Amino acid sequence: MPESDEKRLASYEVIKKIGSGRFGEVFLVKQKESEKLFCWKVINYQELREKEKRQLVMEVNVMRELKHRNIVRYIDRMIDKKHQLLYIVMEYCNGGDLAHNMKRFRKYYESVNESVIFDIARQLLMALDYCHNLQSDYGISRILHRDLKPQNIFLATVSPNSNKYICKIGDFGLSRNLGPESFAHSCVGTPYYWSPELLLSDNKKYDDRVDIWALGCVLYEFSCGHTPFHEATTLSELAQKVKEGAPLPISGRSKELNCLLHLLLRQSPNERPSARQCLGLSIIDNPPIYTNSNSSIVSNKKLEDGEGEIIIESRRTANKPQEFRRQSLRIISLNKTPFEEICQARRDMKQSGNYGTRIDNIKQLKKVTAMSNAFTHLISGRRRNSS
Repeated sequence: MPESDEKRLASYEVIKKIGSGRFGEVFLVKQKESEKLFCWKVINYQELREKEKRQLVMEVNVMRELKHRNIVRYIDRMIDKKHQLLYIVMEYCNGGDLAHNMKRFRKYYESVNESVIFDIARQLLMALDYCHNLQSDYGISRILHRDLKPQNIFLATVSPNSNKYICKIGDFGLSRNLGPESFAHSCVGTPYYWSPELLLSDNKKYDDRVDIWALGCVLYEFSCGHTPFHEATTLSELAQKVKEGAPLPISGRSKELNCLLHLLLRQSPNERPSARQCLGLSIIDNPPIYTNSNSSIVSNKKLEDGEGEIIIESRRTANKPQEFRRQSLRIISLNKTPFEEICQARRDMKQSGNYGTRIDNIKQLKKVTAMSNAFTHLISGRRRNSS
């Protein structure tokens, strides 16, 4: 093994296993000198078939070229020739994946605030727009992810001591590098997120619009707790349900959100908007805070990047005064109570059984916000300025 690779491998300390990828296992590691946390994927390439080796090379080449705020960052790669192991070092996303967060959230709460769904949509669209329009000096261009799903979307804090998170797309193991006018034909990915051109077409000819469909499925799942076609148990059933179309509108969701899902889940890829076109929608550029029946979803406004943050808040049904819930949410949004404090307050209140405590002051209200059935979590991203 080259000395440089050997030294770089020795500069990391393995902390624990955190998952398994398509080709290998994923570990949390710490760089000894800086004490920064990363994750690395360990792959035994001796066991891979030739096609899998080519796909692995493609994954590494793609990851090296992708440099975007909303994409998991590639750090390094090292080879242990003696044991035929490949190590891919990547950014560590300390918030976990979206699937795990959704499952944990829905264990206690009914639904996610729509402002959060729109913010997640915006961040993922920015990442997809970057991938779909990439032009690299090394022959990497127009990247299709082809396996966009909650398990491949991660949350990471914007800084080590921050409680603000941003979304990042990861796991480009099934990605494809296409030329400007090219199409892909291989049927890969996760069936519940497959587009109609993958399931219903004989020639399986598709382009980057498959990622747009998958994004629609992800946002649908985030909106109501399951994928659009979750009842299907076989590929033939899935194909039939996809042919019938996604069950929309979603009850209890705004016209704006349902309109966005209608656009992303259009049957024909030619009628499905690109990521860039989606970013031009007014509901993405300026997400609605309250449902407005007269609002338009299309805007010609120019996109300008700026900083912003959003609060995820939700309520579950309980016999609590509406004003108490409303004021609790207000305090959370104004004071940005740390998530750890809210969790601790919730545990304390649950243990004592003191759910009906009278609220005497703002400080006390902040400490029991969790018991008012409000759940907060900050996601920070790049927000466009209104003009």
